[in-house]
Amino acid sequence: MVPSVFPAPSPSDSGLRLESLARICMSLSRRPLPDAGWGAAGRDSFARFSSALFRAMSGKVASGDDLACRCRLAVSLHALMRETDYVADARRYADWEALAARVLDDCEASASGLLPPCACLLLLDYYYAWTSAPDDDPLWQLLEETFGSWSASYSPSAGWKDLALREALERVRVLNRYSYMYLDHRYDRLATEAFRRYTRLLLEDGRRVDPEEAGLLYDLSQEGNACPDDLRLREKLCGIIRRATLYAPADSDEFWYGLSYQFEFLS
Repeated sequence: MVPSVFPAPSPSDSGLRLESLARICMSLSRRPLPDAGWGAAGRDSFARFSSALFRAMSGKVASGDDLACRCRLAVSLHALMRETDYVADARRYADWEALAARVLDDCEASASGLLPPCACLLLLDYYYAWTSAPDDDPLWQLLEETFGSWSASYSPSAGWKDLALREALERVRVLNRYSYMYLDHRYDRLATEAFRRYTRLLLEDGRRVDPEEAGLLYDLSQEGNACPDDLRLREKLCGIIRRATLYAPADSDEFWYGLSYQFEFLS
């Protein structure tokens, strides 16, 4: 399968669909192009699809009205840019940086209490290219407060009380990324304990697994650092996602979500 058979991405697509198409695009990019079996036409098709996806996701981030969705898409867009630009594109990065700054300004304007995990991830990506994050940035200060609150409210015997599994996994993802991106390992023990706890909970016998929760855990299980790289766990989660989306209507958001993890596992 080459990108020419994928649906044309649009800013009107759902966030789930655009993130799924980005995951497929990044999975394909991990195969060396000379060995991918596409030929020159296939490589050109891949480049056009990647560019169209970047534009569609950028449009959704710029004009969307769901702040959490805009944060998640901006994070996915950053990953897409890193993994599919074989030569660094300064103009594309500048466009992303401007978009991310707008979303973060909206996060700051709407902040009441702690930052949600999706905003934390975007902030980590935004400042990653800097030598260090500015201590006087109110959002970075709020990020530090958020980490402190997550750490203080976690119990080794009960985890985060009354917190949904999905948000717990999102917190673990943030803490793990902060550790390996900024070389600050204060929260590694917490991230490791929480990763193990919520992996057990997700895979409990008789529990109906949400495919998006399974996808979050899949992503965590390949990041390494405080979360062990676990190929067998990813194989199991890939099977769960496949079964949960097997009968989704063709071309539905769920169809592309399920297919994206099959590509991810095979890459």
